[in-house]
Amino acid sequence: MNSDPSTVTGVADRLEAHRLIERRPLAGERRVRALALTEAGIERRSRFLEHLGDAPTSVKGLDPETLGVLTDGLEKILAAEPDPDADRVR
Repeated sequence: MNSDPSTVTGVADRLEAHRLIERRPLAGERRVRALALTEAGIERRSRFLEHLGDAPTSVKGLDPETLGVLTDGLEKILAAEPDPDADRVR
């Protein structure tokens, strides 16, 4: 994950406040904690993944022609975007 530590800490704090994750010590690491899903976090992730590919209601109601125009437009936008991983060292 390529994020600023303070950003990760803020996100982890919010997830922990909602009891979706817990911080666990790592063997041999005094200052580092692992983040682990709680039972509630596992349930929430499962529900999220079940609906991940669902189109929004506003898109589901489009007629085929309009949906085709939308799809073409989105494909052009994606094709014009630079690859975010292009400059990443592997």
